[in-house]
Amino acid sequence: MVKKMEQTGRKKAQKLQQAMAEKGIGFLVLSQAKSFYHLIFSRIPFICILGVTGDPCIFTHYDSVELVRQQSWCANIKGIYPYNIGIDKKDDVEKDYLSEAVEYIRSFKDVPKKIALDLGNTAVNIFRHFKERLKGYGFEDFSSCLNSVFSINTAEEIENIKKAAVIAEEGAVKAREYLMGQDNGITENQLAAYAEYQMRRRSVDGFFVPSSVASGERTCLIGAADSGRVIKPGDIVNIDHSPVYRGYFADICRPISIKPFSSPVMDRCRIIEQALDIAINSIRPGVEASSVDRKVREHFKACGHDGSFIHHTGHPVGNSWGIMITSNSHSMIEEGMAFALEPGLYDREAGGLRIEDNVYVTKNGAVNLMSLPRIL
Repeated sequence: MVKKMEQTGRKKAQKLQQAMAEKGIGFLVLSQAKSFYHLIFSRIPFICILGVTGDPCIFTHYDSVELVRQQSWCANIKGIYPYNIGIDKKDDVEKDYLSEAVEYIRSFKDVPKKIALDLGNTAVNIFRHFKERLKGYGFEDFSSCLNSVFSINTAEEIENIKKAAVIAEEGAVKAREYLMGQDNGITENQLAAYAEYQMRRRSVDGFFVPSSVASGERTCLIGAADSGRVIKPGDIVNIDHSPVYRGYFADICRPISIKPFSSPVMDRCRIIEQALDIAINSIRPGVEASSVDRKVREHFKACGHDGSFIHHTGHPVGNSWGIMITSNSHSMIEEGMAFALEPGLYDREAGGLRIEDNVYVTKNGAVNLMSLPRIL
């Protein structure tokens, strides 16, 4: 993975450095895995510092230097202290690696004294440490620039998202097969656990959010985690999971049932399918995200379901950086972005239905990563 993703990491570093140079920033300091993982591809370090030139500098504990070297394309890795030092030394350790990071920044003399941070993902104590020990330096929130850079996926990243999508589809198929093979009934969390087990057999890293299996009246609870509710033969079951493959996740939702869907349920499924196709066909570079959401809602309204779609049309996949596809999102869709599109209809008496596919954006429009039938 390191060799394959090195080009991606370097491209992103160069884009960040270009933005830093334009803003007169000397250093970008990232202290949470969310902020630096998709730059260096390791979650172990405590701090990653990117200067206006050269590779990032990674600060980690001494015992993890070799592991970080295996995971990341960066060679500039500083081991600060042994990992197994005892709980009573934790405060001293934090002071040590932060002090080393401060000294590293101070060692550069002819560099702008301005530091960028991802303030939304920087602990207060870390921010205070830099503010107190780097007198004369200015500080700027760089989260918007990070979002802009990390939301555009390279070809290597799209391949990882594609693989995650294939695994997500297999998880949905296995879940349906397992549900159909049960005579005595199973619970939502048993079905979720089985689907996750099947996906873990395909070497996924884990799941971006906990899997959701909602059945019966619980299908109208948006984002509900699976529960101990026993799935009944006539229930609609929405199975939703987001496997992570090599740091990149896909997100799928499919409605399934033990018994065939009734005609009214199938009619609603077809309306949702049409909405999903409308969303996919509306996505292309230069389109405002809100316009995609609006077209989906207009479709539902024309079909007599105004107000039954109660959440967003889409969100980023691959990593958590990017733009949301909502009614109030005025951000522009760009080539290289990847989205989960998940229109749904929710009725407390009839139940909730949601269908979710993943797409990535090319210069000609959106390409669907999913091939699994939408109604299983």
